[in-house]
Amino acid sequence: MQSIKTSIQALLRIGLVSTVILLALGSLLHVLGLEQASQLTLLFGVWALMLTPILRVLISLIFFYQEKDRLYMAITLLVLVIIALSIVFA
Repeated sequence: MQSIKTSIQALLRIGLVSTVILLALGSLLHVLGLEQASQLTLLFGVWALMLTPILRVLISLIFFYQEKDRLYMAITLLVLVIIALSIVFA
């Protein structure tokens, strides 16, 4: 159980740090007048922000699969489907 917590903790930390760096860099590029680079960098920052919780759910799904915990696997898969549907229909 500790390895899943450590993995999720590392993922969330990396996701947060990369999001902050990309958004700060994109803002700086905007101030410097580099609009195209700014927009692209900000877009990557937003993508990093959106992908972090999705990857967290995927890591949990893999962990529950390895543990052969079918109940939590089904619940996690349901959460993943709900996220996917909200992306498709939003």
